[in-house]
Amino acid sequence: MRPVRKGPPYLYTDGQAYGKALAGLAARLGLYCSYCERPLQHGAEVEHIQPKSIPAHKPLECRWSNFLLSCKNCNASKSTKDPALAEWLIPDRDNTAAAFVYRKDGVIDIAPTITPTQNAAAAKTLDMLKLNRKVRKTFDQQGNLVALDRRNQRLDAWLLADRYAGKLAKNPSADLADAIADLAKTSGFFSIWLAAFETVPSFRQKLIAAFTGTESACFDTITTLPTPTHPNSDGLSAGGKL
Repeated sequence: MRPVRKGPPYLYTDGQAYGKALAGLAARLGLYCSYCERPLQHGAEVEHIQPKSIPAHKPLECRWSNFLLSCKNCNASKSTKDPALAEWLIPDRDNTAAAFVYRKDGVIDIAPTITPTQNAAAAKTLDMLKLNRKVRKTFDQQGNLVALDRRNQRLDAWLLADRYAGKLAKNPSADLADAIADLAKTSGFFSIWLAAFETVPSFRQKLIAAFTGTESACFDTITTLPTPTHPNSDGLSAGGKL
């Protein structure tokens, strides 16, 4: 899961209708789901980290600090689930890149290197968003049918990323690297592209720079391996758990 930084409100003022935050979020984070990482050319939604339907969170309904971008599937899966912020991993304040391993069969595993407390938070995150679930018909808050399979989409992304990792290995040219980075940016699934090029730090650096909003401080500047924690430079609540 790509760690990101939103920064202060952009093209949005706290208190405005939350839908008006979409353009600013897209500019800061790129048009990708903050959870499953798929591209959001259509159907991007302003996701409330703490659900707006919970009375205690009503004051956060129109607060930039409570927003991320989401696809309909992740938004519908998360729905009104409301664990404490300290109990799950949030990509704008935790180093989610260090928490998960993306397998070639489309499954997301929890990284074996994190602590038991972090493991519990990672497991709650996967369960809340149902990221490993196979095809299932569900409905979003507007009653629209949602039946896309995020797991199989990850499998397809792996096949594409692996193919181009092989091409770059055979012809390590700067022009090809630039073209592949552009393809990855269009295709989404940042974590899969990063994993496919795990032995090519120079290209991973290119990917980190190419995906708008990626928190580069979550990756070592030389090895590009995940750093211990998200710096949480925006000072968001319950940040830096990982």
